[in-house]
Amino acid sequence: MIFQVRRRLLGLEGPYVDPRVGIDPLDNFKLWVEDLSRSEQRLAFDALLECALDLDIQVATGAILALDLVGGAFDHQRVIELLKNYSSELQRSPRGFSAAYLMTLFEELFSRLARCCPSDRVSELELLLKAASPPTRRSTLLASLAERFPQIVVYYARQYLVHDDVQVLAALPEQWQRVAVAGALRPWTNSAINRVEQLWQIRKLNSNDTLAITSVMLDQYPRLTRPPGLTDQRHWWIIAANPHVWTVWEAEDGTLALETPRPGGGFASDSRLMSPQQQAQFRERRSISHGER
Repeated sequence: MIFQVRRRLLGLEGPYVDPRVGIDPLDNFKLWVEDLSRSEQRLAFDALLECALDLDIQVATGAILALDLVGGAFDHQRVIELLKNYSSELQRSPRGFSAAYLMTLFEELFSRLARCCPSDRVSELELLLKAASPPTRRSTLLASLAERFPQIVVYYARQYLVHDDVQVLAALPEQWQRVAVAGALRPWTNSAINRVEQLWQIRKLNSNDTLAITSVMLDQYPRLTRPPGLTDQRHWWIIAANPHVWTVWEAEDGTLALETPRPGGGFASDSRLMSPQQQAQFRERRSISHGER
């Protein structure tokens, strides 16, 4: 199976070998894998993971990209183990395929894991994120997580993002998440604001929503940049929330505060500092139980 996979990834076998017909070896692989049985696709998946470490960079690149074509056989645990145990080997630049656009094979493979990983394995995604080397790669990993696991982006924004990472801010699916990340890095540069506004136009975000986020980015929206009701001059930002139920804020010294809405409708809410025990429990669970509110 590995021999067959390598030849197709190198463009040496299949109906599109003739460059007058097709030039992307992934086209050959796609036609081939579609005719495989489920058990054969699992063998193809195994071969692709082995080829991801191939000394030939085109084979390694193609193997990771071709994982998109065997989605039904995708084994997230094996991909996690590969990323964990062969991180240094995957720090090579992809080559030979126009579909590869990230800086390293590690990032390409992580982006596919982020699309397929079950939500109950989020802690393992966090471990891979925190262990990523060099640390500057973490912003790309957060961009891969933004759509399905935005809570990770919100929690680590202050630690791992910089103003150049506007694509991460733009990729977040909910308004409160965009407000949280905007607040974590405030104040933003004018050039960063201009860039993210262009991305919002492409995504067709409501102008009232973008105005609120921009005000937070400029540090001109006190109601959204510090826990309401606390007289506290420290720098604060949101690190987690269950909208309309609770919001957790973090201060520059690591202190946490809990915001909860007042009964009834409207924008009114109250905040209180969390005890050391409550902070430790939140850090572990990333959630607030009913009895703690």
